[in-house]
Amino acid sequence: KRINKNVLSHEQLHFDISELYARKMNKIFSEKGFIQAEQANKIYDSINCTYTKRQSLYEKETEFGTILEQQKKWNEKIHQELKELINFLN
Repeated sequence: KRINKNVLSHEQLHFDISELYARKMNKIFSEKGFIQAEQANKIYDSINCTYTKRQSLYEKETEFGTILEQQKKWNEKIHQELKELINFLN
């Protein structure tokens, strides 16, 4: 597969989705304060499951980045969600 700006944009959004879910997890943990390891593991498992499904949906809806209009929609959506969670950067 040739590397071009569309491929790089697609791959960058995979990273951005990962960052989004890290921020979601940071938000939950910061709101809950001290929690037991078992509860933390359940939260992690839930977030990770949702994250994995979202990555798969991203691949499906963009056909691995080949549907440029869908790629653009995903870029906008994920970047908006990242902005909404700016306070939970690592």
